[in-house]
Amino acid sequence: MKRIPAKIVCWGVVTLLASGCSFYPSVWQEQRLGVEPAAGDWNALRVETRNGSVSVTGSHDGALAVNVLIKGGGVDQEDAEQALAAIQVDSKIEGGAYKLGWSWKQEPEKYWGGSVSFEVVMPADRAVHVISRNGKMAVSDVDSSVDLDTRNGAVTVKNIQGSVRIASRNGKLSLTGVNGDVVAHTRNGAIQADAVGGAVDLQTRNGAIRATLDNPRVSGTIITRNGSVKLRLPETASAAVDVTSRNGKVHVARATHTETSERNRFVGTLGDGDGHLKIETRNGSVSVE
Repeated sequence: MKRIPAKIVCWGVVTLLASGCSFYPSVWQEQRLGVEPAAGDWNALRVETRNGSVSVTGSHDGALAVNVLIKGGGVDQEDAEQALAAIQVDSKIEGGAYKLGWSWKQEPEKYWGGSVSFEVVMPADRAVHVISRNGKMAVSDVDSSVDLDTRNGAVTVKNIQGSVRIASRNGKLSLTGVNGDVVAHTRNGAIQADAVGGAVDLQTRNGAIRATLDNPRVSGTIITRNGSVKLRLPETASAAVDVTSRNGKVHVARATHTETSERNRFVGTLGDGDGHLKIETRNGSVSVE
């Protein structure tokens, strides 16, 4: 069986067996590795994995470390070992970005499966871009921008000084302590955004949205088809407000001017109206405090 290249240090191998499944892959092998970082200058981290979770933590002392969990699956143990051996971790610097990913060393067999999860500690002043088809994401303590794309998996973001963009199909989005603007869209999943200092664009098709904004000059769009919305604003909040719910009650506190105030509709002003806030839901209540 082929082994992992010498630059990757093996920590251990564990065999995982599925519970009686006859379809592919029914047996998995996994390996935890430490990856030697690529040499060179870069200002952004880009991680891309087909299947697997990604965790990125910023370090203010300039530390850089990469650890991975590789899984190879097959119809039996021997087949799974061959799949595991055929997976390679790609690490390179290109176009000013440190790129991490994985690929097959050879054409995969019909019943092989593979995934690679990444845990990265990096200098906090670098930007982050992560792409995953299936797997959760977690990014924290980054002083630059964060850009995340996933099809299926929860996303957690904490303590980000720059802007954040999240695009997901299925999974809950959780953000805490973002100083910059936030764009967070998912098709199916709730959105929780706390202590956001910039403008927000929060959208989901199915799921509740909870948000706390710190900037008194409110700028935001919050939309869900099926789910309630609860928004907390500073007492000195200022914005022109337009809130609609097709089937649900609408409540807006501390309005200084009201144009429309109905059970499921509010149009008016908070403070001097220097800002804008639009909230829409089809099925669910809306509360702005």
